Amino acid sequence: MKKKTTSYSTELGNLCFKCKKSLSDCVCFKDDVVKTSAIRVERQTKGRKGNPITIISGIPLDKAQIKTLAKELKQKLGVGGTVSNTEIIIQGDNRNLIVKILEEKGLKVTA
Repeated sequence: MKKKTTSYSTELGNLCFKCKKSLSDCVCFKDDVVKTSAIRVERQTKGRKGNPITIISGIPLDKAQIKTLAKELKQKLGVGGTVSNTEIIIQGDNRNLIVKILEEKGLKVTA
């Protein structure tokens, strides 16, 4: 008899990479954050035909946590974005909202 296996599931899509809890219950950001280094949030239009983007750099997290943070920011703001090296690039000028969200997570932010 054939064994049933799941070929596709979205169940794991909303879990933290590190603690395997749901993103809303994740405690990794509060536990692992180095609070002495400041995250820089800046607006840039250079090379984008005048369209603004928001760049978040200096994030004291590992790559998996940065990806999780980027996903959460994009969902909360309703915009697109990407992770490039250790920077998060978010479409549009959303500096104020991003600073507010990051400060709620206990991160030190400079705009």
